[in-house]
Amino acid sequence: MVEKRRTSPSYPSVDLRDAIDLVGKVFDADRSYPIDREVAAKNMGFSGLTGRSMSILASLLQYRLLDKLPESQVKVSQTAVDILYPESPLDRSQAIQIAANGPKLFAELNEKFEGHMPSEENLSAFLLRKGFLDRALSPVIRSFVKTMEFVRGEQAAREETTGPTSGLEYGQPSDKGVSEISQLVEVGALANPGQDNSSTDSSSLRQDVFTVEEGSVTMIWPKKLSAESFEDISDWLEILLRKMKRSIE
Repeated sequence: MVEKRRTSPSYPSVDLRDAIDLVGKVFDADRSYPIDREVAAKNMGFSGLTGRSMSILASLLQYRLLDKLPESQVKVSQTAVDILYPESPLDRSQAIQIAANGPKLFAELNEKFEGHMPSEENLSAFLLRKGFLDRALSPVIRSFVKTMEFVRGEQAAREETTGPTSGLEYGQPSDKGVSEISQLVEVGALANPGQDNSSTDSSSLRQDVFTVEEGSVTMIWPKKLSAESFEDISDWLEILLRKMKRSIE
């Protein structure tokens, strides 16, 4: 009986900066239209579907820069568009944070180390416990470290032009929604960030209140949401739950 070859858990084979450059080539060629994976590979400069190009495509999917479609097709995601052609520096920063935490492994690392960069020895120990093989340690660590350095650099550049983001650790998704939604909850309205909320139609919103011993938690959201908006809110709620957990006494 042939012994099954051991493999490491999945991880991005390229860092986020390179992934953004690659998805940019796909967008330049076919915008956000559904395309075959082979076409996407050729747009990135590969001859077709090879081991390397399939690994790159898998990485872009993990970073949420591509959306997976039926019949082996993909399309450039809204997250990628927000990075490549943002409406504002804040939109780009938020999209980069979402992409950086797209890979399950990277999200776990950022949660465990609370957004701070651990030592290589600490990373190696964590990865070995997760079932990674010795030969995979260097490429995994390189991809993660370069991605987090890119996120930190992007955050620093944005803060130079728009000011610091209070309490944001560079390895964590943007908390843009935390303060903005909290403010809007106080006045009973939720609108697009940066817009005048006075004209928001309350009939287009839903509200739910959950009461705990310490007080009430209120959530207000639009009655209609796109799939992309739902995914963004899901990401934000995960961040908020982690922040709440730190408040436990």
